[in-house]
Amino acid sequence: MSRVDNSPEIEIVSIQVPTSLMERIRARVRTGEFQSQEAAVLHAVEEQELWSQLPVEPLGSFDEMLAGIPELIDRLDRGEEDTLSAEAVRNDLAAHRRSARGA
Repeated sequence: MSRVDNSPEIEIVSIQVPTSLMERIRARVRTGEFQSQEAAVLHAVEEQELWSQLPVEPLGSFDEMLAGIPELIDRLDRGEEDTLSAEAVRNDLAAHRRSARGA
């Protein structure tokens, strides 16, 4: 259930998220990447919205690449992978998608 704050542009909502996601969110706040848990949750929701809008087509190795992205993002979040940023992964995915459409 949501309620509207004093501002007409702000709505307060209650959501349920997996514990593993909240642990990653808290870690990102502790490291200073985000100023608050609320900001980190909003970022996660926006990222999910972005990913959910990407059409997925059966393109062989592209499907394999898609399957590996969540694991890569988790490794990036944990600091185990330092060769790519999450933004670089998204850009590579978008470039691959554009080239596949043009082929």
